[in-house]
Amino acid sequence: MKRTYEERTKKRCLIDALKILAILFTIIAVMIGIELLVEGLTVVKDLTVNFETEPMGVSTESEPHFSWNMSSKVKGQAQKTYEIRIFEGEDGSGNPIWTSGEVESGDTMYIRAEGLILEKEKRYSWRVYVQPTWGWKVVSKAATFVTETDFSETDWIIPIQEDNKVSLVRTQAEIRRMTIREAYLYITAMGNYRAYVEGKEVRGTGGSQTVLAPGLTDYNHTVTYQTYDVTENFRDNLFDNKATIGIALSKGWYGDDHGESSLYEAAFGPDDSVCEMGTAVRLILRYADGTTQTISTGSSGWYSGNYSGVEIGGIKGMIETDVPDGATAGISEEAAEESGESGEENSEDTPSAMTRRIGPVSCMIDNRAAAVTQGWTGDDYIEQVDKWTGVTIARYGGTIVPSYAGTARIADEYEQKYETAYCYHEADISDVGSAGRPYGEALRHEPNTVEKEKDAIRLVPGEKLICDFGKYLSGQVDVTVSGEAGTVITLTYAERLNEGPSEDELTAEETDGRAEISGEGSEDGTAGGDAAETAEEPDGPIGSIRLDGAVTNIYVLGGDEEEEFFPRETYQGYRYVEIETDEILTIRKITGKVFTSQGRKTGEIRTSNDDINRIIESIAVNRLANDVSVPNRSVRSGEREGSLTFAQILELTDLYTADTRAFFDHFIATVQEQGRQTEGIYGLTAPLAEAEDNMNVAGGSDAGIIIPWQLYQMTGNTAVLEEHFNDMATYMNRVYTESYEIPLNGDFLAIAGTSGKYMAEIYRMYDTEIMQKVSEALEREDFAAAYEERLVQFREDFMNKYLDEEGNILSASADGLTEDKDGTPIVDNSQTALFWALKLGLFRNEDQRVNMLANLVSGINNPGSMLRPGDAEDTLNVGLLGIGVALPVLSEYGYTDLACDLLKTKDYPSWLYDLDHEGAGRNPYGYAMDSVGEWMYRYLAGIAPDPERPGLTHIILQPAVDSGRTLTSVKASYESMAGTIRSGWDASGGKIRSYTCEVPANAAATLYLPISKEQADSMRVPRGAEYTGTEKRNGQTCAVYELISGTYRFRVPME
Repeated sequence: MKRTYEERTKKRCLIDALKILAILFTIIAVMIGIELLVEGLTVVKDLTVNFETEPMGVSTESEPHFSWNMSSKVKGQAQKTYEIRIFEGEDGSGNPIWTSGEVESGDTMYIRAEGLILEKEKRYSWRVYVQPTWGWKVVSKAATFVTETDFSETDWIIPIQEDNKVSLVRTQAEIRRMTIREAYLYITAMGNYRAYVEGKEVRGTGGSQTVLAPGLTDYNHTVTYQTYDVTENFRDNLFDNKATIGIALSKGWYGDDHGESSLYEAAFGPDDSVCEMGTAVRLILRYADGTTQTISTGSSGWYSGNYSGVEIGGIKGMIETDVPDGATAGISEEAAEESGESGEENSEDTPSAMTRRIGPVSCMIDNRAAAVTQGWTGDDYIEQVDKWTGVTIARYGGTIVPSYAGTARIADEYEQKYETAYCYHEADISDVGSAGRPYGEALRHEPNTVEKEKDAIRLVPGEKLICDFGKYLSGQVDVTVSGEAGTVITLTYAERLNEGPSEDELTAEETDGRAEISGEGSEDGTAGGDAAETAEEPDGPIGSIRLDGAVTNIYVLGGDEEEEFFPRETYQGYRYVEIETDEILTIRKITGKVFTSQGRKTGEIRTSNDDINRIIESIAVNRLANDVSVPNRSVRSGEREGSLTFAQILELTDLYTADTRAFFDHFIATVQEQGRQTEGIYGLTAPLAEAEDNMNVAGGSDAGIIIPWQLYQMTGNTAVLEEHFNDMATYMNRVYTESYEIPLNGDFLAIAGTSGKYMAEIYRMYDTEIMQKVSEALEREDFAAAYEERLVQFREDFMNKYLDEEGNILSASADGLTEDKDGTPIVDNSQTALFWALKLGLFRNEDQRVNMLANLVSGINNPGSMLRPGDAEDTLNVGLLGIGVALPVLSEYGYTDLACDLLKTKDYPSWLYDLDHEGAGRNPYGYAMDSVGEWMYRYLAGIAPDPERPGLTHIILQPAVDSGRTLTSVKASYESMAGTIRSGWDASGGKIRSYTCEVPANAAATLYLPISKEQADSMRVPRGAEYTGTEKRNGQTCAVYELISGTYRFRVPME
C-alpha cells in the first residue's frame, strides 16, 4: 500500500528526531565520561591541622588552621572554591558541627576555622569539598584530630626514686562493663616516660612508637604532654571491669647533667636540691551511652616501685657501676634471692666473682631484678607490699602544653640490619702496628654460627663481636639473646674503627691545627687521633676518641629462653657496635633502630655523580640522627641540646629533606619563650644548656629571627610571624642598644678567621633586613619603615668601615686584629667575610663587586697552593658562619661550576674528605656541612620559593647546570605544602640539553632556563608554558617561561 506524502514526511521527521536525540545522548555520555575522567584524575590530599597529619591534642582555645593540596593529571587544574566541613566522630559523616560554607578562593593552606567551638577530649573528623576549574566537585577522604585536655585539676605525683634507677608507677581502677567508643591517654612527665595501658605500650599516630617523651623543654617554665588513642586496648572490656595504667620514669634531659646545668632542681617537687621525677596522667573513657569516666593521677590508688631492673643516667648522663661477671649486679640482695640468684653461688671457682669496673656506662638492664615485677603493666598483677609504696603529691608552677613535635619516634622505615660482622680476641691484636695502624691490627675471624640456626651467632668469653651497620645511625641496637642467668653482656657504640695515627705522629702540615678544630681527645690505646688522609682503616677495636659521654650498655640475663634488650630512654650515635660476654652467649637478632623527630621523607635528589650522591645520602642520615626533640649540634659529641647556630644553618636543608615543619614550629616557640623570660636574650642553646649560654651572640642567637623567617618562606604561614613578632622586635631592640657579646671567635672553627665585630655588623644588618620584610608581610608599615631606615644607615656605616675603594673587605685590619682568641689567624678578604658581603650586596659599584668576586674565586681556587700555603686547591677555609652561605652565593653570582668543584674535591677540608674518613667530625664544620642540602635543592635542581609569594604556591624553577662537567644530570622532587614539585635536567658538554619539571595542581611557576635567546626562539614551547623573553638571573642568561600546573619537558636545541 502506497504511503501518502504526509505519512512519508512524518516518518522522515521521526527518523531525523531520533538521530538528533541519539547525537544528543552521545554528546551527553561523552561529556559525562569526560567529567568522570577528569574527576578521577584530580585528588584532594595531604590534609593537615596545624602542620600535622591527624594530630592529637589540638587546642580548643585557639582556632586551628587547616591545609590540603591537590594532585591532578589535568594541566592547569586549579581550585575555584572550597568548603571545609567538620564532624564529630572519625568517619566524616552525618551533620557537620561547623562548615566554612562554599568559599570562592584558591587558598589551600592555613585556613582558620573562625567561630569553631570544639569540646575537649574528643575526636573530630573533617573533609574538604573542592570545585576545580575542570570537572565536578572533588571530596577528600576524611581526616581526624583529637582535642586537648585540661591538667589544671590533675595532681602531679612523685614516685619512689633511687639514684639512676628507672621508677615504676601504676594504678588499677574499676570501669564499667560497656563498650568503650573512645579512650585517650593524656600524659606528661618530669623526666622521660614509657606508658602502658592494659599491658600494652601506647603508640602515636599511625602506630608509630614514641620515645624520649615528653621531649626537651625549659622545665622551669614549660612541659609538653602527649595524647594517645588507646581505644583498641579496651576492645575486650565487656568481660573486664578493670583499667590498668603503668608508667616507667627515667631521668631524660630533665634529670641528667643537662638538667643540673640548666638549674631544673627547683622546677618541680618539694626538694629543690635535686631534679625529682614525676608524672601527671589523665585517661578518658567514653562509653557507648555517651557517658565518660576519667582516671587521673592522685594520692589514692597509685603505687610506685624501683624494681625495674634498669639504671640509666638520662640522655647525656652516665652511671658508674660495679659489674661482677656472672654475679648479682645492680640489684638488691632481696631482689636477687627473689629471682633465685645469689652472688655467693659462683664466687669461689671462677674469677667471675671478681668485680670489674666498666665506665662510662649509659644504661644497665638486669633482667633478674626485672623478674620481680614481671607483668606489672597488666590487669592481673598484684602489688607486693614490700616492693611497692605510695606516691607523693606535687605541684608544678609552669605551663603544660600539648605537643608531639618535641618527642621522637622509632622510624621503622629506616631500621638497619648489620651489613658485616667479625670477631677478634684481645690476645690476637698485634702490638707492633704499622705507619697506618700504630695501635696494632686485630686478627679477624668469622663469627661462630649456631647449628640449624642460620642467623644466630655463638659468642664465647674473651671474644669480641663487631657489627658494622654500614651507615651512621642514631638510636639504639635491639638485640635478642639466649644464655645462662647472670651472664653479663656489654655493648659499646662507636662511629669508627681504631682511628689510625695519633696526633703526635702526624706532621705539622698534616695537623695544622686540625686537632683543635676537630675537637680531638687523647688516644687511649684502642683508638687513635686524627687520621692523615693517607692512613688506612685499622682492623682493630672500635674507636672511641670522639665519643663524648657514655657509650656502653650493660645487660644481665635473667635466664629466659630468649631475652630482648632494647633500651629506649636514651640514644647513641653509631655505625659500629662491639659486643662481648662473660659466658657463652647465643645472639639471635641484632637490629639497628633509628630515633628521630623528623616526619616522612619529603625530598629526593639524585645526580650522575656517585660521590655527590654519597653526600646526599649522608645528609639524609645525619639529619635524621640529629633532629631529636630539638635540633642537636651532634649526637656523637654528646651535645644533645638545641643549638641555635646549627638550627638556623640547617633548617632549610631539614625542610627540604623531611617533614620538619611542626618540629621547627615547636622549636622556635621554645626559643621565643626563652627570649621572653630573659627580656630579649635568645642565647646559644634552647632551652639553655648552660648558664653561660645566656647571651646574644652573632650567628647564634639570631636564630630567633632567622628560623621563623625561613619557615615562613617555605610554608607561607604568616601565623609563624604574627605569633612571634613582638618577641622578635624585643630581641632586635636589645641588639640595637647593647649589641652582641663576642665570647667566641668571629667565625667559629674557621681556618682563616674573620673579626667578631665584622660578623656582628653582618648579622645585625641581616636581621634588620629580615625584620623589614616580616613587617611588610604583616602589613606593619610603621615597623617596616623604621627597620628600612636603620638598614640604610647600617649598610652605609658598614661600607665606610670595612670596604675600601677597590672592593677589598677589611675583615681584620678595620678592627686592628691579626688573630682570634684561640690563635686562629684573622685576615682581610676572608672567605666568610666575602661570602656575606656578596650575599647582602655590600658594595657601591660594579667594579667593587667584580673585585670582591675575583678575590673570592682566586682564594678558593688557590692555584698551586700559592695564595693559601698548606691548603689544597679548590677548598674552603670558612668557619661555621660561612659554610651555609658559601655555595648559594657562588651560584647566585654564576659560579655553580666552582660550587660543584668544591663538592667533588677530596682534599681537606671538604665533604668527600669527611665521608672518606667515615664522616665522624673530621671537618671543622661538623654537621653544619649538611647545609649544602639546601643548595642542592634550591640551586642545583632549581626548586625555590618565590620570595614575593612564599609557600611554593608560586615556584621559582632555575636549574643550575655545571659547566665544569662534573655533573651531567640531576633529578629532584619535593613534597611541599602545595604538592609535589619535580625538577630535573640532563646536560652534555657543560650545556643543558633537556629539562623536565612538574608543577602541582593549583600552583604556578616561573622557569628560568639557562639557554640563549637563539635557542629559546627556535625551541618548541610545551603546552601550558608561555615564553616571555630572556633575562639575566643568578649570573646566567635565562629564557623565562610562565608555567601553569602540569608536567613539562623542554628539549633544548644545540647552539
